[in-house]
Amino acid sequence: MGKTIERLKYRRQFLLAPQKINQFPYPNWTDISVGQSHWLYAHPDLPVTQVNESSIRLTLIGYMVDSTREFSAETQILRWILSKINCDTEIFEGTESIGGRWILLVDSPDGFFLFHDPCGLRQVYYYKDGQKNIWCCTQPTLLSKFTKLEKDEEVSKLIAGSPHKNWLPGELSEFAKVRKLLPNHLLKFDSRNVSRFWPKKPLDSIDLERGTNEISLLLKNCISNINRRFDLSLPLTAGRDSRTIFSACREIIDDISVYTMLEPGLEPRSLDIEYPRKLTKRVGVKHSLLPGNERMEPWFEDIYMENVYNTNVAYWGPITFGFVKGHPDTRVTLNGKCSEIGR
Repeated sequence: MGKTIERLKYRRQFLLAPQKINQFPYPNWTDISVGQSHWLYAHPDLPVTQVNESSIRLTLIGYMVDSTREFSAETQILRWILSKINCDTEIFEGTESIGGRWILLVDSPDGFFLFHDPCGLRQVYYYKDGQKNIWCCTQPTLLSKFTKLEKDEEVSKLIAGSPHKNWLPGELSEFAKVRKLLPNHLLKFDSRNVSRFWPKKPLDSIDLERGTNEISLLLKNCISNINRRFDLSLPLTAGRDSRTIFSACREIIDDISVYTMLEPGLEPRSLDIEYPRKLTKRVGVKHSLLPGNERMEPWFEDIYMENVYNTNVAYWGPITFGFVKGHPDTRVTLNGKCSEIGR
C-alpha cells in the first residue's frame, strides 16, 4: 500500500522551479536543468524528452501524436520539429499537426519560453514570486509545497457568488499571482510575458462537406497513429463525442478496450449504460462496466484531495477511485475532450 500511495501522490504532475531545489521531497522524480536557470521536476509516470541541436534545446513534458506522420517516439517528433525550425519555419507552425497532451519548453537564441498542446490539456499554472521569478506547475496545490501562496480575495468573492463553484473564467485561479496558461498562448521567461501566437490571421471559412471530410480524416489518422504506440481504451457513453470516436476506431476496434463508467447518479438501466452495451453487442465488441459511484476509501481520499485543485470532489472523486481500481494501468484512454471544436 505504501508504494501505491507514493506513486499516486501528484501522479503525472510537474514543477518548474527558478532554481534547483535542495532535498526535493519526492523520490524518483525526473530532475533536469532547462533554460538558463530553471529546473524541471516531473513525476516518474510523466514522460520527459529532451533533444538538442546546434543552439536550440527542446524539452517535452508528456506525449505527442502526429496526425499526418507515423512517428514511433517523441524523440523523432522533436527532431522533425527542429528540422522545420532550421528551414525557417516558426516552431508553432511545426506543431500544427501534433496532438496529444504535452508542454514544450524551447530554449533558443530567441529566448526561453513554453507553450502547450492546442487545447491546453496538459495544463500549466504559472506564478511570479516576490523576486519576479516564474514558477510553473500542473496545479497550485503542488506549488504551495515550495512557495507561499495567498488566496485571491476577489476571485473568492466571484466563486462564492457563482452557481458554478468549480469553474473559473479565463486564466483565473483562487490564488493571487497564480494564473492558468490559456490554449494557443506562450509564456516567455525572459520578459515574463504571456502572448497569443495563434491564429495570426482570420480563419478561412470552409463548407460543411469539406469540414466533415477533413475532421474525419484527421481523427482517424490521430487514432491510428496513437494505436501504433500505445494500448488504448475507450470510454463509451450515449454521448455524441464518444460515439464519434468509437466510429473512427472501426478498423482497429479489436485492439481497444471499451468500457463505460457507472458515474454518480447513473443507474444500470440509464441510457449512458444501456446504449453502449447494445452498441458494442451489435458490432461484436467486448464491453466492460467500471464502478465510478463508490465512496472513496479514506487512504485514497487523502491522496485525491492533495492531488487535485478546484474540482467537484463528490462527483469526480468516486469516478477517479473507480478508474484507479478497475482500469488497466497500461492503457491510454481516448476521450472526447474538446470535441465541440471538431463538431
